[in-house]
Parts: sequence; structure tokens; C-alpha cells
Amino acid sequence: MKSQRILLFSDCHVPHQDETIIGLLKRIRDRLPFDRVICLGDLLDAEFLINEYATDDFQKHVDAAKRIIGEIGCDTLLEGNHYGPRLRRKMTPALHNVLAIDRLLELPDLEIVPYSPNEIHRVGKLGFLHGVYHGVYAVRKHLEIYGSCVMGHVHSSKQWTHQIGGDLNQCTSLGCTCRLEMPWHRTPMGHNLGFATATVFADGTFQVQNYVLHRDMKRVVVDDHEFKLNWK
Repeated sequence: MKSQRILLFSDCHVPHQDETIIGLLKRIRDRLPFDRVICLGDLLDAEFLINEYATDDFQKHVDAAKRIIGEIGCDTLLEGNHYGPRLRRKMTPALHNVLAIDRLLELPDLEIVPYSPNEIHRVGKLGFLHGVYHGVYAVRKHLEIYGSCVMGHVHSSKQWTHQIGGDLNQCTSLGCTCRLEMPWHRTPMGHNLGFATATVFADGTFQVQNYVLHRDMKRVVVDDHEFKLNWK
């Protein structure tokens, strides 16, 4: 296996995406060399899909999700819990099939990984998943169950590391790329905006760099390259 450089983002929750961060990720992708770009889930928001699928604005927001995938150059999209169990609980199977994400996005070159708490997408020794558990110890629990991985879901940039013998086991959670205050979560304590980069080396070992973003920041440095932040 060749070494791979990966750009990671998660939880856009279109139509609640933060366009400043989307623009930042596009500039990072355009300026720096990456072999893959992975979205760790919840590209679209379940409440939007449930409440607006029959409205005039629905296609406009689906087009926004397609634009985000195209602008950032996303190769792999994990479904996320908003597109999996959350929809299934509130929709008939027939309607859920109509709103299948591959049908909505119509991007045949995009690899879409269905949401499953029992499977994990891996590159070398590093796994990628949307996430299953919430709470203070969610990152630690994911590490115990899935081993070394990068996840979204919790809208918070955290990292838990555990050394077993000579092997480093590490779980990293990403901040979100949507508004911090959501219609279904109006008290987002501990939530932050963010993204990550990962390098998976030829022997399968890895290195993950987590980036935390706040609205008082004017710039972020990625791989010694400075990117200005113009908050909207």
C-alpha cells in the first residue's frame, strides 16, 4: 500500500452548513495535495429531509449538498445516523427509498458507505466511521469497540489515545461543519467547528491532525500553509 494523505470533514447537516468552513475546505483541497477526501457522515440533515421533501426549496438544498461534495472533491461519503436510522424511524420504507442518498445526489463516482454500527471503513490500520455513541466518554467508547478510528457525530474535536504494548491506539472525533445551534439541539455545550487531516503510511500506521475552529479566529495553518478565515 502506498502512503495516503486524507482530508476529513463531517456533519454539514445541509441546509444548516457553515459556508465559511466549506469555503476553507475547498481552498485547502485546491492548495494542498490529498489522495482522498472523506466525509464522515450527516451531509444532509434528517429533519430537513423529513419536513421539506415536498417543498419548492428541497431541490435547492440537495443541489447545495452536491456542490459541497464537488467543491471539496469528496471521494467517499459515509451516510451517518441522520441518513440511516433517524430517517427509518420517521418514514415509511417506500419514502425512505425515494430519498436514498445515491438517488438524490446522482454522483456515480462518489463512493457511498451505508450507515452501520457493526462495520467500519478502513485504510491501513486507521478506521473511519460516522459514530454511534454520545456523551462525555463517547470517543473512548468508540476506541474500545472499533480500535483506532476517526469519527464525526459528536460535533466536538476530541482525541483519546491508548498504548497497548508497542501499538498506538487512537480515536479522534471531528468538530462539525454546520451551525453550532441546530433546530433539534439548541444548547450545544462543548460543540465546535472543525476538520482533520490524516496520513496513512505504507505500513498501515497513521498520523491524525485535528483542527478546532472558533469564530474569533482569523486564520488557520495547515501543513505550514496559512488560510484566512472570513466568517459570514
